Amino acid sequence: MKKFLVTGAAGFIGHHFIKKLLDNGNYVIGIDNYGLSETKKLSKIRLSTIKSKNFSLLNLDINEKNFEKNLKTYEFDCVVHLAAKAGIRTSFRDPLVYINNNIISHQNILDLCKARKVPLYFASSSSVYGNHANNSSNEADLSDHPTSIYGVTKKTTEMLSQVYSDKYNLKVYGFRFFTVYGILGRPDMAYWIFAKKILQNKPIKVFGNPNLIIRDFTHVSDITSGLLSAIESNRSNELFKIYNLGRGKPETLADLINYISEAYGKKPSIDFKSSFYGDVRKTSACIISAKSDFGYNPKINLQEGIYEFCNWFKNFNK
Repeated sequence: MKKFLVTGAAGFIGHHFIKKLLDNGNYVIGIDNYGLSETKKLSKIRLSTIKSKNFSLLNLDINEKNFEKNLKTYEFDCVVHLAAKAGIRTSFRDPLVYINNNIISHQNILDLCKARKVPLYFASSSSVYGNHANNSSNEADLSDHPTSIYGVTKKTTEMLSQVYSDKYNLKVYGFRFFTVYGILGRPDMAYWIFAKKILQNKPIKVFGNPNLIIRDFTHVSDITSGLLSAIESNRSNELFKIYNLGRGKPETLADLINYISEAYGKKPSIDFKSSFYGDVRKTSACIISAKSDFGYNPKINLQEGIYEFCNWFKNFNK
């Protein structure tokens, strides 16, 4: 049995990943202060799906420098840092919230891993790539020009991680997630908003041409499977590496809208708006490194994943 410390336990990806760890016979210490969870209702529902005697939940704020004092009685083999403040557009409204919750907290987690001498696996984002002309984003591509405050904070965590890895011989691996969706996801994301509006027979707002907005939609189960495979592969020959975790088969926003419409048998009314600053035109993951290094193999296509979400959401939204 391996012992994991996982931050963001009440979050979308966090709670799904914890369930996968427990299903594989591991012990998990989950951390969350619920401050960034989208709603109390969602947090409670997510946590209620985790049922195991091998799970301990701690209410801690990792933004606080001395949070690790509350972990003295706990042992763990590695840290999986998934807690963060996400969102492109909202990052412009209050940058300090993103800096504190993404950069300061990450620094504290790095110090914890350094003190405990345990490897760190952390969530980065496709947002670090910004807008570029390549057909797909490769980890070796330049990522020094994000188009949002959120993207800047995630790139900063990568840079901090490499410095710590180099200086302290610390194993640190980052994963750039691409547009993760699924059951019990984030209410601020397009698929959730569109599903809710279409169910209510209300118009959906689309910022830009939906046929030209392209995203590498990735089902949460593929993300958690890939993350676990990376950890279990134990890449002892490299101290630091960044990986893309996406589907590798991008689709348009128009495709997303069509799949939701088909699932509910309703034609949406669309309110077209101008593009929002910070939104990128296209995200597309090159996943060759993840495939070759730890056998990453995403399986859920967008239509299948959205149908699953819509069936669940219809009851959740009652």
